Amino acid sequence: MVEMGRGEEKRGLPQAKWGSQLENLAIVILAFYPLRHIGWGLDLWDTGYNYANFQYMGTRHMDPMWFFSTYLTSVVGNLLTKLPQADTLRGMNLYTGLFASLLALTGYFFCTRKLKMPKPVVFLGEMAALSLCWCPTASLYNYLTYVLFLFSVIFLYLGLVRDKKGYLVCAGVLLGSNVLVRFSNLPEAAMIVAVWAYDIILWLEDRKRGNRAEKVWLEGRKGGNRAEKARPEGRKGGNEAEKVWPEERKGGTGWTSAEKTLPGNSSSGQAEQDELRKAVIESGGERGAERGAAGEGFWHRTIRHTLWCLVGYAAALAFLLSYIHICYGIQEYAAGIQRLFAMTDRAADYKPSAMIMGIVGAYVENLYWVVRIGGILAGGMVLFAAAGWLEELLLRFQGQKGDKTPSAAARAIPVAARLFWAVICGAALWLLYRKGFFSFLFPDRIFARYPGLVFLVLAALSGALAVNVRTLHMGVRVLWAAVCGSMVWWLYQGGFFSFLFYSYDPIWHPGPLFLMLTMLIAAVRIFRRDSPREEKLISGMIILIILLTPIGSNNGVLPSLNNLFLAAPYTLWESWRFLRCAGEKRLKRGLVLWAFPAKSILVSFLVLCLFQFGAFGAIFAFAEATGIQDAEATVDNNAVLRNIKMSPQKAEWMTQLSAYANENGLQGQEVILYGWIPALSYYLQMPSAFNPWSDLDSYSCEAMEEDMEELEARIQAGAEKPVIILENIYALYVEAEGAGSSGIQEPAGSGVAEGSGAAGNADSKSAENAESGNGEGADPEAAEGSGLVTIGVEDRQRLDADPKWKLLLEYMEAFGYEQTFRNEKFAVYR
Repeated sequence: MVEMGRGEEKRGLPQAKWGSQLENLAIVILAFYPLRHIGWGLDLWDTGYNYANFQYMGTRHMDPMWFFSTYLTSVVGNLLTKLPQADTLRGMNLYTGLFASLLALTGYFFCTRKLKMPKPVVFLGEMAALSLCWCPTASLYNYLTYVLFLFSVIFLYLGLVRDKKGYLVCAGVLLGSNVLVRFSNLPEAAMIVAVWAYDIILWLEDRKRGNRAEKVWLEGRKGGNRAEKARPEGRKGGNEAEKVWPEERKGGTGWTSAEKTLPGNSSSGQAEQDELRKAVIESGGERGAERGAAGEGFWHRTIRHTLWCLVGYAAALAFLLSYIHICYGIQEYAAGIQRLFAMTDRAADYKPSAMIMGIVGAYVENLYWVVRIGGILAGGMVLFAAAGWLEELLLRFQGQKGDKTPSAAARAIPVAARLFWAVICGAALWLLYRKGFFSFLFPDRIFARYPGLVFLVLAALSGALAVNVRTLHMGVRVLWAAVCGSMVWWLYQGGFFSFLFYSYDPIWHPGPLFLMLTMLIAAVRIFRRDSPREEKLISGMIILIILLTPIGSNNGVLPSLNNLFLAAPYTLWESWRFLRCAGEKRLKRGLVLWAFPAKSILVSFLVLCLFQFGAFGAIFAFAEATGIQDAEATVDNNAVLRNIKMSPQKAEWMTQLSAYANENGLQGQEVILYGWIPALSYYLQMPSAFNPWSDLDSYSCEAMEEDMEELEARIQAGAEKPVIILENIYALYVEAEGAGSSGIQEPAGSGVAEGSGAAGNADSKSAENAESGNGEGADPEAAEGSGLVTIGVEDRQRLDADPKWKLLLEYMEAFGYEQTFRNEKFAVYR
C-alpha cells in the first residue's frame, strides 16, 4: 500500500507541475495583453490631453475645475511622467497600461484564491474584461478609479466575511480616496448597501438558527417534564421511573431526549446538531433562545460595520483635503468643485437625470433583443415538454406490444405521435429556412435552391428519430441545436452585432445584454435559499459595481463594460455551474421542465459574446471616439511620437507640423489650442496657456474670459505671446472673414503647406465633424482660382454661434496674430 501511494504521488507531480506552468503562462498573458496597443495612434483628443495634464500639472496650465475634480489622478500621472522613457507616447502608454494589468491580475487572484473559482474560467473572464477595455488607458481617472474600486470591494468582502474591522477601514479609505481620483466617484459610497444587506442576511440566518435552537430547548424541556412526572412513581417503588430518571440525569436538562427527537440526528448531521447545541448553551437556556430568535445583535453589528467603514472614508477625505488646503487653499478647491456642478447648465448630458436616463435607456433599448431571445427559449421549453410528454406516451403503450391482441390505442398512438412529431419538426425546419439558415450553411448549393428537398429530408430524419423512445432525445436535441444556430444567424442579420471591430458595433448590443445576464444571475443567487451567504454577498457586490460604475459619465453603460474584472469571471463561473448541475425537473401531470433549451441558448450567447469581445479587444484601439484604422505609418521627426504607428494621413499632418515646430523652436512655448486638438500640447511639448481643451462644453465662456484677461495682463507685463494652433475649419473661417479687415494677417499665397494639397480635405473634415460632434459636415466648395477649400454654410453658422471662438478671435485681432503655417489639418498663428 505504501509503494502504491508513492507511485500515485509521483504520477501526480507532473500534473501539478503542468498546472502550475499553465497558470504562470496565464498570469504572464494577463500582465502583457493590455500592452498590445501601446504603439498605436494617433488620438488628437483624450490621450494627448491627459498626458499634457500630467506633464504640466497645476492650475497654470490646466482648468482648475478639472484639476481639483481629478486631483489624485493628476498626481499619479505626474509621477509617471518622471519614469524612464515617459517622455514618449509609447512609454506613457506602457505605464498607464499596467493599471489594466493590475486590474486583471488582482481580479484573477481574488477569484481563484478567495472565491475558489476554476482557474480556466477566471482566465477566460479576465481576458474578456481586458478585451472590453475600450477606453484609452491615458484616461487614468477611469482606470485608477477601477483599481481603487476593485480593492475596496475586495477589502469590504473580506472584512464582512471574516468580521475584521481593519479590512472595513481599508475599504472606506479606498472609497474615500476615490472621490479625489474623480469627484463623480462620490456615488460609490452606496457600496455601504452591501454591508447592510450582508448584515440582514446574517440576521436572518441567526434568527433561523435561533428558532431551531429554541426547538431544541423546548424538546429538552419536554424531556425534563417527563422525567419530573416519572419521579413520584419511582419513589413509590416503580422500576419504570428508575429507567427514566438516570436517562434524564445524563442530559441534565433533558438533552438526550431532545437530541433523539431531532431530525437528521445521525453521523452525517452530527456537526449540525453540535452547532445547535452550542447555540442553545451560549444563549443561556430559554431566554437566550428567545433572544436568538429575535435577532439580538443585529443593530449592534450593523452600526459597528457601518462606523468602521465611515471612519476610513472620512479619514481619507480629511487627510487629502487637508493636503490640498495646505498646497492650494480649500477655497480654490471649493471654487473648482462649484464650477463642476455649474457645468451641467452648458453640458446637458452631464446632468444627473441625463446620465441616469442614458444608462436606463441603454437597457430599455436592448429589451428588444431580450424579449425575442426569451421567446425562442420559451418555444424550446414547450418543444422539449412536448417531447417529454410524447416519450411518456410511447413508454405507456410500448408494453402492449407483446400482447397477442393489442388495443387499437396501442396501435394508433405511436403512429399519431410520429405524425405529430413530423409536423412539429417540419414547421421548425421551415422556420429555419425562412430565416436563411440553410442559405448560410450551404451557399450556392442545390439545397438552398430547393427548399422542399431540405424540408422533406430533415423532417423525415427527425421523424425517424422520434420512432424509437431511445432516439427521441437525440432527435429533439439535433433540432434544437439547429434552432440555436439559426438564432445566432438571425441576430447577425438583424443588426445585433457586426464584424466592424474598429467601431463599437460588435459590442453595442451584446455588451448590455451580457450585463443584464450578469445581474439576472446575481439576483437569482441572492434570493436562492441554498446559496451560501458569501455567494450572496459577492453577487450583490457585482450588481452594485455594474450599476455604480457608469454614474458620472455620459457614455451610458459603456463604463460598466470597461470594468468587468469581477463580473465577467463571476458570470462565466455561474454559467459553468449551471451547465454542469442543472437537469430536468418533473412537474405535475407528468410534465418535465428540461434544462437543455436554456443551456443551449446560454452557450450560444456566451460563445457569441466571447468571440465578439475577443475580436473587438484584439483590433479596437481608441482614437477620437472611434477605432484606429490603417496604422501603418510613423512620424520620424517627433521624439514624443517615436515608433507610434498611425494612418498615413495623420502621419503626414504631424510630420509637417513637427517640422515647423522644430525649425522655429516652439518646444516649451505656451500654446492656445482650439478645434478639438488638445493632444497637440503633449505631442509638441508646448504647455497650454490655460486649458488645452478650451472648446469643451464643460469649459464655460465665463471661465475662458477670465483666463484670457489674465493672459492679456501677463502679456502686457512683458510675457511672451502664446502660439495659437487652430484646426483647419477655424482657419477657413478666418480666411472667409477676410484677413485684411479682421486684423489677422494672412500671408499671401501661403494657404496650405507644401506637399499637402487641399484635395481630400472636404471628406476628411466632414468625417472629423461627424465623429467629434462639431456640427454637420462642412460640404465645402473649391474657392474659385485659389485651390483652397472654403467653409460651408452650416459650419459658418456653428462658429458664429460659438462665444468662446469669438473671444479667441477678438484676442487674435487685438494682438496682431498672423498665420505662419498651415496644412490640411492645422494652422499656426504667431
